[in-house]
Amino acid sequence: MDTYCDALNAVLEKLNCNFNKSNNEKVILSNEILNYLDLLGQVYNATPNSPSKVVFDEVRSDLLSSLIFCFEGYYRHSNICLRSSLELTLSYLYYSDNLYDFILWKNDCIDMTWTKLVDSEKGFFNPKFLNIVFGDEIDIKACVEKVRQMYHLTSQYVHGKYEYMQQQLGDKIEYSEELVDRYFTTAKTIAELEIVLIYIRFHDEIIKTIDPEEKIILDRLLNRYEVIK
Repeated sequence: MDTYCDALNAVLEKLNCNFNKSNNEKVILSNEILNYLDLLGQVYNATPNSPSKVVFDEVRSDLLSSLIFCFEGYYRHSNICLRSSLELTLSYLYYSDNLYDFILWKNDCIDMTWTKLVDSEKGFFNPKFLNIVFGDEIDIKACVEKVRQMYHLTSQYVHGKYEYMQQQLGDKIEYSEELVDRYFTTAKTIAELEIVLIYIRFHDEIIKTIDPEEKIILDRLLNRYEVIK
């Protein structure tokens, strides 16, 4: 019993060491993700209450969990959480306009598929639909392509592709500055995409309550992903 306790304590000590090192060396990058989490929280408060809003809660939870996993040295797990956060963002947006499917999904009668989430005809990414809810003509092609790229990248960790496996670092949970930096690049992009997509869908509701300074950030993100023509 003492052997297992000693081993567990050693792991916890290593996790704590990794966390402190990541936090100390990546303050600016971690603050950037935390600021996006805060912005997601403001966007969350501005979106309408609906049964599917519980999915939005999970979006933010997974994004925060990814940061914690990264700081502890669980780099594969951190990217798995990023994939989940991105996928749930699209699910939230889909279910916001498809209560029938949400009820079936909630009761485990149907599964959500990636194909349905990115369907440009019947799904969220229908250009005519987005132009209507945004209130202006927009171009979503570059944004959709970046979503596909991020989903593909993070899916490599989910499916255990060799290049993305945790154990390449050895048999211990070791700090890796390269993998931390790689995580932050991916996490920043995914957080921005989530904010952009939700902002597009609930544009009218968000601009009524969002702080003017935060609106400037939202509009900059629209320009960054070439949404505004």
